[in-house]
Amino acid sequence: MRLMDADNYYVGRANALEDNVNLYRVVKGRRKQMAGASAKVSSGMWHTLTLRVEGDRLSVSFNGKPLLTHSDRTFAGPGKVALWTKADSVTHFDRLEIRPLHQTVGTTKTQETHMVRTTLKAAALCIMLPAAAGAAEADWTKVADALGKSGAEMAGGVYRVGLPRTDLHVKLDGVDIKPTLALGSWLAFKGKGDATMVMGDLVLTEDEVGPVMKKLTENGIEITALHNHLLRAQPATLYMHVLGHGDPAKLATALHDGLVLSKTPIGNATASANSQAPTPVASSSQAPAAGSEQPGRTGSSTAAGGSQAPIPGSEQPARTGPATVATSSQAPAAGSEQPARNTPNTVATSSQSPAAGSEEPARLDLDTVMIDRTLGAHGKAVGGVYQVGVPRAETIYDNGMEVPIAMGSAEAINFQPTGGGKAAITGDFVLTAKEVNPVLHALRENGIEVTAVHNHMLDDEPRLFFMHFWANDDAAKLAKGLRAALDQVNVARS
Repeated sequence: MRLMDADNYYVGRANALEDNVNLYRVVKGRRKQMAGASAKVSSGMWHTLTLRVEGDRLSVSFNGKPLLTHSDRTFAGPGKVALWTKADSVTHFDRLEIRPLHQTVGTTKTQETHMVRTTLKAAALCIMLPAAAGAAEADWTKVADALGKSGAEMAGGVYRVGLPRTDLHVKLDGVDIKPTLALGSWLAFKGKGDATMVMGDLVLTEDEVGPVMKKLTENGIEITALHNHLLRAQPATLYMHVLGHGDPAKLATALHDGLVLSKTPIGNATASANSQAPTPVASSSQAPAAGSEQPGRTGSSTAAGGSQAPIPGSEQPARTGPATVATSSQAPAAGSEQPARNTPNTVATSSQSPAAGSEEPARLDLDTVMIDRTLGAHGKAVGGVYQVGVPRAETIYDNGMEVPIAMGSAEAINFQPTGGGKAAITGDFVLTAKEVNPVLHALRENGIEVTAVHNHMLDDEPRLFFMHFWANDDAAKLAKGLRAALDQVNVARS
């Protein structure tokens, strides 16, 4: 609607891949979502999509049901009407109606009628997904082969690859930083065909930044942020956030060519053979925490497993089993091909990912039951670190595409035990502008150092800022301070 030219217009979209209807504004070729709603958009069926424009007010109805209303004055004047679809679907249009809504103005006998309002009605809209796009699971084998490292398929249609900097030995305030605490590079792919988006966070040393950035930008990968997460760490590490759109295998190749200019460990014995995540017996979706070298995996329920609630915002129900004090879903160790497992815990310990080749899980010297209770969320032990992810209440978008929690949109809190009931903590709070200073004050008032505040994305909606933190102190004290900060954030409530 109100199409000025091929790069400037409004568009209403019914999406059968994500089951939603969204309203976008496209300015200079860049698409930004203005409003959206969930709706069942079945593939292979006819639907009615209606767009109505009255002055600065835009409304969208789907199958006769009003879904969206939004005001915007970017394109205030008259424009053209057109049909729009994307490469990830084949859309058939029929019975197209374009109807002007007349408005009469004036008070004399001679009245002037202006056609200032228009309704576009696609009375029949059929979205046919291609076979590959309509499949239950995408084939990410080519991505794994091009990247040289396999990943796991996550909730939200995300394929996430962990690239832990196990080659680095970083120390901060006397603490040896584990890769799962703050040294986990990752890449996350979402979408189909040429509509695929990749986002990621690459952990680099100072001398690696220049060569990696040069190669990535030459190959069409965008750099959306470059900054620190920690202070005083030796050696210093920087974090490069990347974004790309296009064919997934080509994106993976471009990213591989940049990563090999660093010392990031890359490679599987057989990338293709292991490109799909292991299939456990029973599953519970869990969000990955920022900095994790492994994405969240599904955990199998054991006979000794206790009742466990899902992370806030999770669509999975709580699991029940014979009563024990607590259980914690366990992710595989870095590089492990084994599926996650659940093992019973005591009050003061949490199941920890086993070392490579180990048959028995190690113990994590941390009261994870207390942490879960204090934070109001359930975490997981990965590589000697307890990771907690708390999703925001609202849906996050970047350049018009949804950013699931597996792509870094959740609050991420990591605990590394340091002995005697103490823990080193770091991670990032994902915040809107009005939340930044309340969270900053809450952290500092509880002895938690704020080490960085910055963006990760360039075209996010809502606009987000990421606040990183650090402390090494009594774990219970720190958990209370983190909860005080979470109370200032619009997180999903269970």
